[in-house]
Order: sequence, then C-alpha cells, then structure tokens
Amino acid sequence: MLHLRTNRSSSVHSLRFSPDGQTLVSLSRRRGDPLLWDLTTLQATVLTGHRSNVVAVAFAPDGQLMASASSLGELLLHQRKQTDGSWKELARFELRRLGDCLPVQIVFHPQGRLLVTNLVSNLQTNRRHTWPDRDLVFSLIDLETRKVKFLPHQHQSAVAVLAFSPDGTLLASGSIDKTVRLLRMDGGVSEILPQNMKVHYLAFSPDGQTLAVGAPRGLVRMWDLHTWTNRGNLKGLTPLLHALAFSPDNRFLATASGQGLIQFWDLCGQPTRTSFDWGIGTVHCVAFAPDGMRAAAGGDGQIVIWDIDDWDL
Repeated sequence: MLHLRTNRSSSVHSLRFSPDGQTLVSLSRRRGDPLLWDLTTLQATVLTGHRSNVVAVAFAPDGQLMASASSLGELLLHQRKQTDGSWKELARFELRRLGDCLPVQIVFHPQGRLLVTNLVSNLQTNRRHTWPDRDLVFSLIDLETRKVKFLPHQHQSAVAVLAFSPDGTLLASGSIDKTVRLLRMDGGVSEILPQNMKVHYLAFSPDGQTLAVGAPRGLVRMWDLHTWTNRGNLKGLTPLLHALAFSPDNRFLATASGQGLIQFWDLCGQPTRTSFDWGIGTVHCVAFAPDGMRAAAGGDGQIVIWDIDDWDL
C-alpha cells in the first residue's frame, strides 16, 4: 500500500488514472494546480497553465490528450510529449460557468472524438454577449475542428454529473432536479429515469449493462439499461456518499464515504459489502486503474493506493 501526501491543507477531491495506469492526477479543493504523480518514481509534477484554480481534469482514451478546466471558465487541452512524457498546452478555450453552484464536468467520448463540459462558450455578437436560452446546455468541443457547439440537456435544474456509456452511444446526465437523462448520441429518443433524489454521482458498468446512480445522503440505485428499470438499491451504505466507481472487471462497485470508509460491493450475485478505513479522514474520491490491479482514494491531504490482489475483497 502507498500513501502519498499532497502537502496541501485541503482535501483531495478528484483522482484520475491515465489510460496506461502509470500516472495519477490529483486535485485539491482549495487553490492549487493538479499534481501529476508518476506511479513508478512516486514523484509529483505540477500541471501549469491556468490562471485560476483547476476544478476538473480528464484523460482522452488514448492517453495522448488531457483536458483541464478552471473555476473561471478556462478549458485547456494538453498533449503528451513523445520525448519525455511531459505535457504541453495544445489549445485553450475561454468558456463560461453556468452558475456559482454548478460543478464543472469534463467527459471525453470513448472514441476520443469530442469532449463534453458543463461550461458554455463565451459567444460575442455585435459586442454583446449572447448566451443559449436558459443555459440548459452542455458545450460540445470537436477535437479535430476545435469548434464549440451547444447540446441542450433539458434538465430543469443544474447538471451535477456526466458520464458516457462504454460504447459511446449514451451520454448520461444527473441533476439536482432529481432525474437522470440518457441522451442518445445518434439522435434517437432519449430516456428519462426519475430518481426522487438529487443525483450527484453516476457510473456505467464496464459491460454497459448497468448504471449506478448515487445521492449525497447515501443511496445508490442500480438501473438495468436494457429494460430501463431499477434492479435494486445497495443496502447498508454509510450515511454520506462522496463518490462511486466500478472496477474494470465489472465485479465491484466502490463507494467513498463521508465517515472515512471505502466500501466495496461484490456484484456477483447478491451484492455483499466489504469496508476499509485507511486513516485518510473523509474519503472524497475513489478510482480504479484501467487494468483493475490498483485502486486509489483521496482524503484529507492524502492519497492511498493499494493493489487489489493484496486485499481479500
């Protein structure tokens, strides 16, 4: 097991493994640029370029591009250098946040063709700013043309979380309006899944059969994506939920708890639960490496990384 200290006074609220599993990006809640951890040397470098606090980071599926967004609406595309593996700025977009309380989300399409964010392009017409009607849109950025277009999401309130299905045919959005909407990328009829709870967390199972939907108060619903029905709720979650993630082998769902616990739900048959507390305080995020051999969790100024084989789950 590895413990990494971020040397920051605030909690780690986001973790992302690179597609090759060699790099881990961590974000802290307060002012600070992302830290890029080399998991071979355990050394960290700072991703620079933003003029304000970075609040979201995502890797493209091929690992050659990375996107980062700031609290003031900057969105940067970074490209990995072939010479030394470091990152250089490739493109910069000046985007606008959709309200002070709206989380910024960055999601790459699984084929890497486009990027979806909860930021809106700052269009200028006749020296006046023109915004899409009611701000009920995502920004869709074409990575080949670098053009931004708007995608209406039709939620009645702010969208808190976005996720693509593994095959890229569906874009799921969870909102504080207590619904999940599944937008078909081919233009087909979208689905609406009423939740009766504010939706802050979404995760597709790697096989594309299930969508896990989570609420902050500690409820996770499992949806069958063939029948569009709720196949059940996870029982025995700790009161506060901060994150959820499926393991790449489709066996486990990990949930991060406000009580400092990481719970692993074995989904083979009736879900069973195993809990760990590794002394990092409140757990704000959890992530699996793409090969499924490692997982990481972020807490109060610390990150813990462990080999899955070392624990009897």
